[in-house]
Amino acid sequence: RKESSAASDVYKRQSIAYTPQQNGVAERKNRTLTDMVNVMLNNSGLSKGYWGEALLTACHIQNRLPHKKTHVTPYELWKKKRPNISYFKVWGCRAIVRLPLPKITKLGDKGVECIFLGYAEHSKGYRFIVIEKHDSIKLNTVIESRDAVFYENAFSSLANLEPIPPKVGDK
Repeated sequence: RKESSAASDVYKRQSIAYTPQQNGVAERKNRTLTDMVNVMLNNSGLSKGYWGEALLTACHIQNRLPHKKTHVTPYELWKKKRPNISYFKVWGCRAIVRLPLPKITKLGDKGVECIFLGYAEHSKGYRFIVIEKHDSIKLNTVIESRDAVFYENAFSSLANLEPIPPKVGDK
């Protein structure tokens, strides 16, 4: 059954239950993202509990890659400008993140060792998980910062690193 909008040539079609092949474009995109997540998790040595962070990063990257046929990125279509990808880093690599001024003491480290988890959603920063004990930041805390030194060839040997617990109120 087809329903057509009078104002446009948009048709509403429903697919048969349990037949994902009827929605080929979405299924291919899901497969691409799933493959990217698997590679990112395997390469980094992080547990499967970080699949959500890997998926957000994979989607961020995909939106800034040109389409095979049109050579235009989804970002360009949305923002009307070419994306800058010079800030891309290797997912799951180690990094030293400079502590913010309120957390720095006169004596002691000025940075904390972390693992790169992706790109901040609402700012021009990166997301990290803290893997080193520090007086002012708890272990396994997710922090966002722009001030970091990345070691893109060094990955976590902490395969047992706990996954990020869900926030209170998340569904």
